[in-house]
Formats: sequence, C-alpha cells, structure tokens
Amino acid sequence: MNISLIVDHVQNEVLAVALSSSPNVEETIYQGYNFSATEMEEVTASEAEMTIEKTLLGSVVFQLRPLTDQAAQNLLDAKTNNRLVKMVCGILNQVKIPEMTSGSKPLEIKVQVCYARSAKPNEGKVYISSKNKDAKVS
Repeated sequence: MNISLIVDHVQNEVLAVALSSSPNVEETIYQGYNFSATEMEEVTASEAEMTIEKTLLGSVVFQLRPLTDQAAQNLLDAKTNNRLVKMVCGILNQVKIPEMTSGSKPLEIKVQVCYARSAKPNEGKVYISSKNKDAKVS
C-alpha cells in the first residue's frame, strides 16, 4: 500500500469521490445507486461518516457531505484506517459488482477524491478481486 501525506490540513467539507472503471461497471454503480440509494447511504454513513449529497455519471461521482466533525479526516486517513477502501468496497458489493466480474481478471477502479469546490484531486487505485474479495490501495 502506498500512502502519501497530504501537505495541507484536510478540511471537513463536501468531498467529491469519483470512481472510474469500464463503462459497464460505472453504469452499474450509477444505476445501483438509483435503485438502492438507502443501502448505499447506509454504507457511506457507517464506513465514511458521510452522506451522499449528489451522484453524477461520467465517472461515477459521489458528493459526500460530512456527518461528523472529523469525517473527512477519518475518510482520508489511510495510515490508521481503510474507510475509503471499505466505503468503495461496500458500494461495489451493494450493486453486486463482484458477482458481475466473477471468473474474470481483477477489477481496477480509479478513485479520485477532491473537495467538491476544487479541481485538484488526491487519487489512488483500488483493486477488487472477486475471487477472494480482497482489496488493496496503491
């Protein structure tokens, strides 16, 4: 796991989390949110302490609003927890992406996180293996 230090202090503001993958995976995530928004919001609340404010298609972009005073800091603190990975995996499991990709090569999803008001993302890659359901960030 590669962990990079964010130079400036993480502010507890609305974050945009973009998930980029193949078009059919992006469409499945987006449609899955439209069909099971409550379940996805439960995942983001429990794993990220944030709520989904808006969802956009292109790359699937979730705008997340903090529910607690430390939500953004906790979400991006990969040194002490994996909340971002757990949230992404929870969303993928919610829309049954592991079942859709079973038997194929591991799914690669690019994850970008930035302040919703900013164009400068902090990004990494999340690899999901449907065989053993492992996830890693690089």
